[in-house]
Amino acid sequence: MRAFVIILCIIVSSNATACFAPPLEQHVRPLELISRTERIVLAKVINASSEKNSYEVLYKFETIKTLKGKVRDTFTIEGHPLYQGGMTNFNNHSDPDFWEESWGRESNDADCEIYPSFSVGAIFLIFLDRPYHSKSFENIILTNGDKNIKDKWLQYVEEQVSLNTLLRVPKN
Repeated sequence: MRAFVIILCIIVSSNATACFAPPLEQHVRPLELISRTERIVLAKVINASSEKNSYEVLYKFETIKTLKGKVRDTFTIEGHPLYQGGMTNFNNHSDPDFWEESWGRESNDADCEIYPSFSVGAIFLIFLDRPYHSKSFENIILTNGDKNIKDKWLQYVEEQVSLNTLLRVPKN
């Protein structure tokens, strides 16, 4: 009987372990993230809904600008509620911390998955395809295109997508 209890404890505890090593794809370099993602969009959160007693939130977005791929005018993403301090934008993404390999607004949960959170009315640069990345859902403050104050992450992604489009050789 004692052996049975020990085995049962091992089985049950293995399901409750934390994520000690997040998947590498959540922290690849920005160029690899841009390259591997089929759909990149600048979008505004227009609604957030959740069923009673549910931790899941369904966020609805309105597309402002599609940077890469095909994205509908409105789309939804399932995530978690916004936590206090979760709206950082790394000083319009000019802080050196953001440019470190693994820094971004989102981090993985205990199950090693990323569950994004958003604020209704805010604008985000979204990498829609999985696997999600720590930089897949960055908060963007629009500045009417002034390069001196324009968000550096948005600027970088726009430039890289444009370069990749120019360099892409047509398939025969």
